[in-house]
Amino acid sequence: MSYDASNEIREMSVEDKVKLIDVIYSARPGNLFSERTKQFILGGCALPSSKEELAVSEKAFQKLKKLKSRWMDGEKVSLLSSGRPKGFVIEHMIPVKVLHNHLKKYYLAQGGLSRENLKNFVKKYCKVVFITEEEDASLRDAKLTSKMPKDCDFTKDPTARYKECGITLHK
Repeated sequence: MSYDASNEIREMSVEDKVKLIDVIYSARPGNLFSERTKQFILGGCALPSSKEELAVSEKAFQKLKKLKSRWMDGEKVSLLSSGRPKGFVIEHMIPVKVLHNHLKKYYLAQGGLSRENLKNFVKKYCKVVFITEEEDASLRDAKLTSKMPKDCDFTKDPTARYKECGITLHK
């Protein structure tokens, strides 16, 4: 899938994202969607629309403020479709692989989630965070780019990776 497809997904309403996730995860394994395609779509669902505020680390917020970036509107940071400033990374709060495995488990073991539970899942856990390249490097150094810290339940602490690496999110 292309970046354009990802932009199409991110501009969908939460309800439409929930329907899309339900369709791809309720399909029988091996039918229609590869595991990689499911992860790509799920990752796209985590991107906020251009109308929504983007979660940002405190360090990235302060750097953006100094740069007077067009990504900032007062105290709000928005995800623009192009022109990401150098020195920054858009990173999934909970790695897509972790989210994918969680959903896969529920759809295989329990026959899925109710639309309401899936909507809550998307709103609470399918998020991205705008961080600095240095903060991204600390996640890589801690080997936490595609997994959560050992013995961590992301449903109890979605920001555990950031805490482990000393990354503070801007309120």
